Amino acid sequence: MFIIKKSTASEFLDVDLEDFVVTSLLSKYDIKTNTTFLDNVNDDYNALINYINELYIDNEKIPNDIAHEITSNINFKKYLLSYIQNKMKNILDDSTTIVFKEIIIIINLLSMGKKFEIFESYNFYNMEILGNLFREYEKVLKDLKDKEDEENFDLTFELYTILIEVINELCTINSIDILRKKTINPLVNVISETINIVKFNLNLDEDKINTLNNILGKLLFYYSHIPYIDTSNKNCEYLIEEFTFNFEKIYEGYDLSKNTNFANDANCDEYYYIFLNSSTTLLLNLLYKLELTYEENSYNSVEKFKEIINLYKQIIIHKNVPVFNSLNSFKEELLSNYSYIYFKDYETKNYEDIINEFIENCDFNSSNMHIIYSLILYSSNIDDDKMFKILEILLDFEKFKNDYHEFYKLNICDVIINKFINQKSDKLDSEIIKKIIDYIEENKIASHLMSIYSKLYLSLSLYFSYYYDYDSIKNSSLYYFYYISINGKDLLENEYAKLNKDILYNHGKSNIQRMNLEGVFISDSKYVEIGQKLMNEYFKQEEINLKYQINQDLSNIVTKIFNDEGLNNQLLNTYIEQFISKDIFYGLTFVAVEGLCEKDCILIDLGYERLEIPLIEGYKLKIAYSKVYKHIFENIYQKNKDYIKQNIINLIISYIKSIPIYQDTVTTLYNKNKLQAELLQKDENEEFILVEIYINDFIELNSKFHYKKVNQFFKDYVLKINEFIPLYRFYGPRIAFILNKNEDYKQYIEKIKELNFITKDGEIKPNLTISVSWGYKDNIIEKSLHSLDLAMSNEDRYNEFK
Repeated sequence: MFIIKKSTASEFLDVDLEDFVVTSLLSKYDIKTNTTFLDNVNDDYNALINYINELYIDNEKIPNDIAHEITSNINFKKYLLSYIQNKMKNILDDSTTIVFKEIIIIINLLSMGKKFEIFESYNFYNMEILGNLFREYEKVLKDLKDKEDEENFDLTFELYTILIEVINELCTINSIDILRKKTINPLVNVISETINIVKFNLNLDEDKINTLNNILGKLLFYYSHIPYIDTSNKNCEYLIEEFTFNFEKIYEGYDLSKNTNFANDANCDEYYYIFLNSSTTLLLNLLYKLELTYEENSYNSVEKFKEIINLYKQIIIHKNVPVFNSLNSFKEELLSNYSYIYFKDYETKNYEDIINEFIENCDFNSSNMHIIYSLILYSSNIDDDKMFKILEILLDFEKFKNDYHEFYKLNICDVIINKFINQKSDKLDSEIIKKIIDYIEENKIASHLMSIYSKLYLSLSLYFSYYYDYDSIKNSSLYYFYYISINGKDLLENEYAKLNKDILYNHGKSNIQRMNLEGVFISDSKYVEIGQKLMNEYFKQEEINLKYQINQDLSNIVTKIFNDEGLNNQLLNTYIEQFISKDIFYGLTFVAVEGLCEKDCILIDLGYERLEIPLIEGYKLKIAYSKVYKHIFENIYQKNKDYIKQNIINLIISYIKSIPIYQDTVTTLYNKNKLQAELLQKDENEEFILVEIYINDFIELNSKFHYKKVNQFFKDYVLKINEFIPLYRFYGPRIAFILNKNEDYKQYIEKIKELNFITKDGEIKPNLTISVSWGYKDNIIEKSLHSLDLAMSNEDRYNEFK
């Protein structure tokens, strides 16, 4: 902490009064600092920011004096601005950043000490409250402008624009998800509204107006290619007009930003790359939808794209645009733009080099993941072997903590699976499918990205639905069941309607084929209807199967409690977590039992509902789930809450009763059971030395003194030894200690020989039998017993057994 006596403040020209205020707040609220090599005020600012973060996360009110400093302390606001700018750099680029948590933390820090409940869940935001936050900034900016407090106004304006940039970053993150991209237009509308209010109410200088206009332009050319455009009940001409309109919006936005000189940003080239990427992706998406939905002869004419091509020629500045004789040549031209965006070179590199580089280097990052996704989705020139290799590489990666990175990884996997399905490729063999399922099962637990994990289930359901053998139909039905159990039916009736229809159609058709009714005319809609009925029947049976499986898994845990000698608190916690999270909630929940859990017992991300269920004294069941899936969780929980609580209580009681007693009641030392339990956790190739000591005159002492006194002598004696080497008490007057094979056991033996029993009448030197044995976890105790027998028969009462 920055500490200096107030009386000497005037002697330090580089120390501001505002800095002393922050230091005093740290003292007042007992806030600890992590000091750097030289204590400085930045440590104090950082400590205060961390404290504010904790208050927001714990949903506690920011004290008034701290809130005052957030809005009024110029030095603190400067540090806060720098702090947030550094955080912003990592949101998209760092694969270890927990994105949603970082976004919420930054917006909280920019909330001027007030609480704005903007985030209802990972997918849904309260736009009115976000607007209220901007109204607060608009009011503060106007007040500062009226007071002519120029320094504070400029600083607050920078914080205001960085708040807008955080929302802009949120839009970028949301742009990749089929559900969350629906938030982009409302978010853009809130930003546009506040910018227009500020421009109208405040007399801004040219630089600040350019800053705001540049943001307005960016909103258009960053996101006009994002909205989902449905093809239902539209002819191809209408679809082309829709995309043309969005293309014009992208251009208008870029032109607006360019007219501000991109707010004097020195890195103007980056804006062109983003503009080129948005334009390219929009137009490739148009061609993709046309190829997927319409007959080729209805759209395959360059003339239909005349308006788009003319605008395209106008905007491209990095090369000369050729004449397009076919849509395919236009498509290849668009794909080549990704090469320029990635390599900054369009002459010596082509877009397939991006794929080859990734396969060679296996480097998945924010620079290449969008482009790899787009190339695989839109290009027809990437061969199956390369796509299969990419799929393998991505599945071999560990789960990214950054949801933005993880989503792209999963989305690319999904695109590859569907490409193989459409091409009727045989690349999806049982080995790679098992790898996909294993990855989902291992990483989906309580994830905000459950929608894309479950989308992989849906794609695999489609894949298996094209095969009419019993196992394939069963797999298709099971993965379809998993998808609906996790995600519900909303997307199946909208964005995934075609995919859903194909699955049901295939199931209906396979059923008719098995009934040998292929000669009978059946409409496509009838096949879908039959498929839906088959799925409904499968769901009923699968729910019965699940109840049986859940009870069987519960029985297996009980068996482990009574038969698994290596069972401990953490392992039982893991069994319970898997039982509740995977078996009952399909992976929607994070589960831990307070009283059992010893590591990874809490979620560090935000956006989760948390539930605590009291069990028995000292034990609570803690469940967390993404707020996105609250309705699904509640539905499952209400049906199973009594079953869950009672059975977890029963498991814990059974476990407590089955736990071996690990402590000797006389000496308080650990006993033989404890040593055996510890050995079970050791590596089977690890060698140990076990030294066992028997007190020969213990019975004689019992006859001379009362046994209670002898027990006290014995306890004092062994606890003295336990001070320098951890002891275990075996049965009777036997004690033991264990060492690694290279430790000096003789030094401990000599120290033990020097100790005596202490009585009122003086000291008594015990008569000892000592055995030393070398062995492994599975034989060391048995060898020690044999060695002790040999020692008792030896004249010197000592034996070593290797």
